Amino acid sequence: MAGFWQTQCKKHGQIWWSALVRFYTDHGPEHAGNMTFLGVMAIFPFLIFLISLSGLLGQTDTGQSAIAFLLSNLPQNITKTLRGPVNNIVQNSHGGVLTGSMVFALWTAIQGVEAARQTVIHAYDSWEHAAAFWRRLLADLGLVVGTALMILLAMSLLVLAPVTLSLSQDSVRAPAGLFDFGIWSRYLIAPLLLFLATLTAYKAFVPRLPTMRRYYTPGAILTVVVWLFLGKGMAIYLKNADRYDVIYGSLAGVVIFQLFVYIIASAFILGAHLNASYTRHHGPLGIDQNLVL
Repeated sequence: MAGFWQTQCKKHGQIWWSALVRFYTDHGPEHAGNMTFLGVMAIFPFLIFLISLSGLLGQTDTGQSAIAFLLSNLPQNITKTLRGPVNNIVQNSHGGVLTGSMVFALWTAIQGVEAARQTVIHAYDSWEHAAAFWRRLLADLGLVVGTALMILLAMSLLVLAPVTLSLSQDSVRAPAGLFDFGIWSRYLIAPLLLFLATLTAYKAFVPRLPTMRRYYTPGAILTVVVWLFLGKGMAIYLKNADRYDVIYGSLAGVVIFQLFVYIIASAFILGAHLNASYTRHHGPLGIDQNLVL
């Protein structure tokens, strides 16, 4: 039995090492920089679209709650940086401004999604199996609209969570922190939603690979783990390096936000390479049919 697990650990180690090597040799850091630029540029237009869509559906309060939930699960310094511009979007969410911004918001958000899609296709080295450009844009549009709708639906359901936890606390004797919605939100709900979103993105972005068994879970888990540790790590770093604003001045918050997005983008791309390595190694045409995942 010990020999079996030793063999499995060695095989998984080889797959992870292969993914890491390909991440660097295939210009993963450069692709992460491109994703960061387009991602940062797309974030605020997407929020505009989210508010616009929630208003059209008569769920403006739900859209605002969704944005507040997203901000609450970012590192504190980044939340401070984003709160001002985001509040400005929410306060100016009247029909004229948002209707005129929806087309630009949609287009910019689509470009951010397409950048992520291209990094996944590149990780699998499968451009010959990729859909035509116009088909990808239509799929990206569907993802943007679908994501916004799912966020609104999730927030509508989350409204019930504090009430449920409160009722449970009244009927069950347990530590007070067990029924704290903030703790549940940060350590269970947000990671679960991130995992499902990343898993869905990988499934949507990977082209059809004939005779290959595709893997998505390893990369999604990696992205969530990096997100969780990054939030804590950045908080500790910024607490002990509180003079970082001397270098960047008033742009310090923006630079920190870009760094956060860059690391998440790098984790997403490395996760795509990890999934691709498992696919190549463990698929029907791979070199190993006995790997336990």
